[in-house]
Amino acid sequence: MSGVTEIRGDITGVTIANPPVVTSAAHGLSDGNIVRITQLGGTVELNNGRYRVNNTTTDTFELQDPDNHEDIDASDFTTYTSGGRWNRTNRDDADRVFYEA
Repeated sequence: MSGVTEIRGDITGVTIANPPVVTSAAHGLSDGNIVRITQLGGTVELNNGRYRVNNTTTDTFELQDPDNHEDIDASDFTTYTSGGRWNRTNRDDADRVFYEA
């Protein structure tokens, strides 16, 4: 099924930068993975967007445009306040993701 989530995680922070750095403990993502971000409090400009993961560390990753691989510029976005989820999709062109609440 297109767009079925393979893995997902909770977000505990997002920097307002170019590119934004997402904090998610032991996320397990790799550079090049495609994620959809939802349920952010603050930094709502990223909600429901699809992003390419880049510069991963154990607990963080940066966001890029999935089509042209350019960094997302979040320097003018609203400040992160709480929560959020990321969902890795099994296809880079998936329009929907499914997960259990």
